[in-house]
Amino acid sequence: MAAPAPTYQRLARGSSGGGGVTSTYHSLWLGADHLLLLSTTGYTEEYRRFYFRDIQVLYVEPTRWREHWAAIWGVAAFLLGLIVLMATEGAWGWVLFFTSPLLMLFGWNWALGPCCRTHVATAVQITRLPPLARVRQARKVLARLQPLILAAQADLAAPPSPETPAAPPAAEPMPAAASAPPVETPPAPAAESPPAA
Repeated sequence: MAAPAPTYQRLARGSSGGGGVTSTYHSLWLGADHLLLLSTTGYTEEYRRFYFRDIQVLYVEPTRWREHWAAIWGVAAFLLGLIVLMATEGAWGWVLFFTSPLLMLFGWNWALGPCCRTHVATAVQITRLPPLARVRQARKVLARLQPLILAAQADLAAPPSPETPAAPPAAEPMPAAASAPPVETPPAPAAESPPAA
């Protein structure tokens, strides 16, 4: 009978630039005893599994990408609004119409919270988890994984029970001390009688 296929729950998803015309799509999945990181470009797929027993640490490194993206969207909205305002001779309705998408991106980026980089470390590798790119989401996922990892490593963390020391050998009875030889008291000398007169 074939074994049932493992079931997974999706924890997070996201994408990152691929340096060309394609981008890489990432998703993080929770299995029964491991994490699964799926990376796909539309042409290829890559799977990485991280078993709970092998995970040594999961850590979150804050970044300033939220501020960078806020500056990009804010400056773009300001410049576009200025251009539209000059072209329409003060028609603020058109300014709001053209800049509203950029302003929405600005607000959406800020509402998602601070950005971060999340890594998982095992004994042989340290791997970044691109789907966990926001601090709020990363903390939520890590709080869910912590009890699963602790349960999987419970037997590894328990110290070995000390062996019962062997009982010392029974002490041999000491030989009884030899009795001292009897001390003979020498007889007292007989008293001499005085000579007769």
